[in-house]
This record gives sequence, structure tokens and C-alpha cells, in this order.
Amino acid sequence: MRKNWIKPVILAVATVLMSIPLTAIATEKRLDENETTSLREEFTTDEQKMLESINPAYTSIPEVLELKEKGYLDELTAAIDDAYASTYKTEMESQFSNLSAWSLTPEMTVAQLAEITQEYLDKNKDGIRIDRIEFQHMVKEMFYGDSYPLAKMAKDDPEFGAPYLYICIYYYENFDVNLGDFKGDVSKPLKSETMTKTLEQMFEEDFDRNFRETTTMEIFHKIKEKYLAKAAPENPLDGEKIQLYNTKEYVTQSADCTNFASQTLFYGGLAKTFYESDKTFK
Repeated sequence: MRKNWIKPVILAVATVLMSIPLTAIATEKRLDENETTSLREEFTTDEQKMLESINPAYTSIPEVLELKEKGYLDELTAAIDDAYASTYKTEMESQFSNLSAWSLTPEMTVAQLAEITQEYLDKNKDGIRIDRIEFQHMVKEMFYGDSYPLAKMAKDDPEFGAPYLYICIYYYENFDVNLGDFKGDVSKPLKSETMTKTLEQMFEEDFDRNFRETTTMEIFHKIKEKYLAKAAPENPLDGEKIQLYNTKEYVTQSADCTNFASQTLFYGGLAKTFYESDKTFK
């Protein structure tokens, strides 16, 4: 992950503290609008709605259509349902455990979190207010450098738990992915609708977003690999026989520098094309 761009999310509070590595997801090939529309037409209306609710990208990935045609679509959606059910409870319990360690509750609003954050700043960062540009500068510095191991700070100092959550929310809402920075050198308070949400709502929304963007793609690739493995032709070679082949059985040929390797594979079961000049191997 590039140091000059870290996408902080609330779910990272739990995953980082538990040292669970994020999984890198391969980027699917881009399709133009006509190709995407054409792909979607291959799915029924119900299938489109179902796939878009899981991950909108699914209706524009050719391999998903291939899985449908080969009868793997139900297995894909079932695996996703199972993964959601098995991870949601665990993740939320972990989040609530962190809140408890920081003397916070799921029912607290982001506005209340902001008040606690300001109290922490008044005590530890003289002159920095969350509604001024200095706060944005501090957040940027904390995420760009190595001087502030935020997750470790929150784990070691329970008082930093609330500011850590607020900083993550602030960064996620104001950081411009395309720009690779904050939009302009101006104060950017959180949106009013964000401020009224409870921490539980923030955790749930973040879990759903990350599940959709990462876990669903991981599962897709696993099912795809399973399909490809089943579709692959069986290996005709007998490894044990290949190991038993020896030079006593080697038939010399005048113009084939890979002759021994070829005959070894032939001995192990690989089909061979014979020419009139070949010596018969029995």
C-alpha cells in the first residue's frame, strides 16, 4: 500500500488491532459502456438486482457471466451469504469490544465523539480545533508519516480511542481518492448527516462497504478458481513412471536435443506423434 495514500476505514480499527492483513484484490479489466450493457442483458432482471446488491461490479465482469453459464452462480451467492453471516457478528463484537476499552458505547453519536475528541485535543494538542484547517493538517500528518502509529496509539492509550475513531471518519469523508489529498487547504467539517449517526451505524455501514468491495471479490475469485480447476483437462502423465525412466531405455536420435526429456514424458503417458524417421519405442 502506498504511503502517500492510506484509505482509513472504521473497520480497520478492529482488523489492525487484531493484526489481520488486508487482502489485495486484483483489478478486473475495464469494459466500455456498450460492453457492460451487453453483459447485463445476459442476466435476468432478478439476477441483475441480486448481483448489484452484492457488488455492482459483478454485472460487468465477463467471468461472472461465465460462472452463471456453467451453473456456479448459486454457489457464488451462497458462499457470499455464508461469509456475511459468519463475519458480521464477529466483526461487530470486536468493534464493540474496542469501544468498551475506550469507554465509549455503540449508541453514542459522531457528534458526541467530536466533543470527546476536542476535549482530548485541548488537553494534548494546544490550539487545534476540529472545525479548523489546523485539524486537517494534523490528520494529514498522522496518516502520511510514520511518527503516528495510530492503531497502536489507540490500543496503548484508551483516551486516544475516541480521537482515533473521529480522525478515521474525518479522513474517510474528506480525503479525495482521485486527487490523492484533501480538497483544498480549507476547513472541512463532517457532514451534518454523519454527525447524527451512531457509532453502531457507522460500523455497520463500514462493514457492508468493505464486505462488498473486498470480501465479495475474494469469494468470486475462489469460485472462479474452483471452476477453472474442474474445467481443466486431467493430467495424462504418471509421475511415478517418469521417475522410473532411465538411460538404459533411452533411444538415441540424431537431431533432437530434447530427446531424453521427450522420451521421459512419453514413458510417463504423454501422447506422441510418430514420424517415419522415429525409432519405435516400446
